[in-house]
This record gives sequence, structure tokens and C-alpha cells, in this order.
Amino acid sequence: MSDAETWLNRYAEIWPTFDHGRIHELVHLEATIFHSGMRAPVTGAEEPEYVRRAKLMMPDVALEIRASACQGNVVFVEYRTSGTPVTGRLSGRSLSWEGIGRFTLRGDRVIDAVGRWDTLPLWAELEPEMARDGSFLEASLNP
Repeated sequence: MSDAETWLNRYAEIWPTFDHGRIHELVHLEATIFHSGMRAPVTGAEEPEYVRRAKLMMPDVALEIRASACQGNVVFVEYRTSGTPVTGRLSGRSLSWEGIGRFTLRGDRVIDAVGRWDTLPLWAELEPEMARDGSFLEASLNP
């Protein structure tokens, strides 16, 4: 089994429940990690705290892996995240969104990662008219 396949198996154990206490098993301390919505990336040393805070805001957060692929030292994961915020304007609402992640490994840990997810379903919870056609472009072309 390759390092990438071994890493993907650990990812499948750790991320579905956002187990911030085990992030160090996946990520080098000096890694660069950039998620949708971030102003700046975090390091691997900062990622466990980032995940811990996300879980405080949404204690039932869960990630379901939909598809994955390994190519050399790069792993791609397609996923669905869901949960219920306990604070803010969306408190108590069940939410879900789709995303993808690209993880570049050094050995058996991530050294560079980018996570992107579709924020439209989340914005639509705040502003329902944004969801009418499924995209900003379609909404602006078909008022």
C-alpha cells in the first residue's frame, strides 16, 4: 500500500467526526492548509485548533467521503459535510454542503492542502432567494 493510500485510510477514520485530537496523524506541523472562506492559510500546527473551533460551533459536524483518488503523492477527496450550528443566525438548522480537497503529501503526512466547498447552500439558508436557480450567474441572468 502506498503512503497516499495509507494516508487516505487514516483520513477516513479521523475526518468523518472532525477528530481534532488526531489531526497530527495526518498533517505535518509546517503544512500549509487553505479552506474555503479563510483570509489566510493555517499551518499544520494550527489546524487542530481550527477544527476544534469548528466542532464547538457545530458539535454534530460530520463528513462523508463520496469519492477519492490517489495519484503519486497527491490525494483528492470529494465529500459531503453536515451539521447543526449551535450559535449564530443558523443556530438549530440542519445544514449540509459538498466539497473537495486536494492534499499533497510528504511521506505519510500532508504538507500542502486546499479544501473547497460550495457555499451556496449555506448562503441560501441566510438569503433564500440566492437558491432559486442554483448559481449566482443563473440567478443574475434569470431574475
